[in-house]
Amino acid sequence: MFPDKSTLLTILCNLIMIGLDLAALSVVRRRKPGRGTLTNLFPLALAGIVAAVALKISPFGFLLILSYAIFLHGFIVLTGIALIWRREFRGVAIASAVSAFLLGAIAIDAFFIEPYWLEVSRVQLKSPNLEQPLKIAVIADFQTDVWGDYQRDALRKVMEEKADLIMLAGDYLQ
Repeated sequence: MFPDKSTLLTILCNLIMIGLDLAALSVVRRRKPGRGTLTNLFPLALAGIVAAVALKISPFGFLLILSYAIFLHGFIVLTGIALIWRREFRGVAIASAVSAFLLGAIAIDAFFIEPYWLEVSRVQLKSPNLEQPLKIAVIADFQTDVWGDYQRDALRKVMEEKADLIMLAGDYLQ
C-alpha cells in the first residue's frame, strides 16, 4: 500500500530537516559557543518553516512537523552539540546533553506513553432527584484520524461498563 499525501509530506519534511540538522552541526563544528552560533542556526530553522509553507501543509500537519522539529531534530542537534563540544566546551556539552535527554524523555511520554494511556475513573454522585442509579460513560481525547486496536479496546471497555448514557466529550478526531 502506498502512503497517503500527508505521510509523504511528513517524510519529505523530516528528510529536509535531517539535511538542516547536518548543516546546523556543521556550523557548530566550525564555531565556538555563543550568540554567533545561534544566529547562524536561525536561518536553518527559518528554512524549515518556509519548506513547510511551500509544501502547503495543513495547520495540523504543520504542528506535526513542528513537533518532529522540536522533539526529534532538536534531540539530534543537541546530542550532536554535546558530542562535538564534549572536550573543548564541557559546560555547553553537558547542558546540551541534559537538554537532549529531557527532550527525549518528553518525546517518549508524548508519543509512546500518553497516547495509549487509557484511564477508567469511577465517580459516584448522589442526588435526591434520582430514584435509581444512573451510569454515565464519558469518552474524550482520542485525537486520532486512524482507528486501530487501542481505540477499539477503549470503546469495548466503555461498552463493558453497560452505561445508561454515553457522552462524547470531544477531541476524538484530529
